[in-house]
Amino acid sequence: MISDENQMRHMRSPAELKQLHISLKEQLKINPLTRVEREICQFLFDGKTAKEIAVVRDCSFRTVERHIANIKTKLREGKLSPATLFVINHSDFHFEGI
Repeated sequence: MISDENQMRHMRSPAELKQLHISLKEQLKINPLTRVEREICQFLFDGKTAKEIAVVRDCSFRTVERHIANIKTKLREGKLSPATLFVINHSDFHFEGI
């Protein structure tokens, strides 16, 4: 799980978060995440590892890694930062509406 201190270190200014939010919306209009990818994002935000997610979802570790790779590609980011996951989970941004 991401500690409060760790999360605060990765926090961005309101203007940066707004821009990230807009950027994510635009990217997901082109390449929306699937239901499973959204679920994987939530698990990652909750601090679960790929191995833990595989156990919970009753699938292989490689399958979870593939979902994470797809998410990264769709979000056009080199990694899923805590700030990105924070925006996805704590804003009025809803995947289903895209």
